[in-house]
Amino acid sequence: MGLNLSRLVREIRELPTLPQVAVQIFNSLEDPRSSARDIERIMSNDPSLAGKVLRMVNSAYFGFPHRISDLGHAIVILGFAEVKALALSMSIIDLFGKTEGGAEAFDKTRFWRHSVAVANVARDEARRRGADAGVAFVTGLLHDIGKLVMDQYAPQDLGRICERSEADGCTYWQAERALAVVPDHAEVAGLLVENWRLADEVVEAVRYHHEPASAPASVYVALVRLGNHVAGDLDLLASGDHAGHPLDEDTRALLRLEEDQIPGIAGRLKQRIEAIDVFVDLTR
Repeated sequence: MGLNLSRLVREIRELPTLPQVAVQIFNSLEDPRSSARDIERIMSNDPSLAGKVLRMVNSAYFGFPHRISDLGHAIVILGFAEVKALALSMSIIDLFGKTEGGAEAFDKTRFWRHSVAVANVARDEARRRGADAGVAFVTGLLHDIGKLVMDQYAPQDLGRICERSEADGCTYWQAERALAVVPDHAEVAGLLVENWRLADEVVEAVRYHHEPASAPASVYVALVRLGNHVAGDLDLLASGDHAGHPLDEDTRALLRLEEDQIPGIAGRLKQRIEAIDVFVDLTR
């Protein structure tokens, strides 16, 4: 008998939507006619979000030598893609980052460290390949968000999955397969992001990041898989994972990735670990 979590589909429909300001920012950044002043005006409608973005901009995560005191300056310096990623990140973490309770075996700090690490790899490698760095960052940040839904609405079931992955020394997803979990965390994430009406590329990548054959042409699926692999090698495994994620040949081919390039990617992520911890700390 499998673990049926179909009730989560109903819960997803009842979850809070993203703040309207975050949706407006995302949509405006897709509009080539948008200017930095347009984004500043939209963000100014949510002083809390604007303050969090400025706080992050002035943190060690970015490491700018001089203080940035206004949104317009921040948008010009960071660029639209980075602002899109930050605004969505702050909004999403606000929705889930401070929930109480949940499964004892699920470490939320470890969850966010892994997610931000994957997001960093995905963003940096997207830039190198001419893909949208903002979409890549958000996709990396959200790829495991289904686990947070499970933690909030099915903590005992999530606990069973974590216990199975620890006992078998495998990944959370492999434990889901062993327990015949339906829907799994990737499908739950896909449903949630779809409900939020984020870009199709984001929906596809979070839904299929463990099943790349279902989205063979998605560079964002490949970037998340690369981020998962590199983060695991640096002991930045997601909460619930007790094994790393090997990199398949199709992902290597899509990203035109040679084996000797991976140490460089890992080295760049390693240099960002302290900054990633700053990002996670600032969201608490």
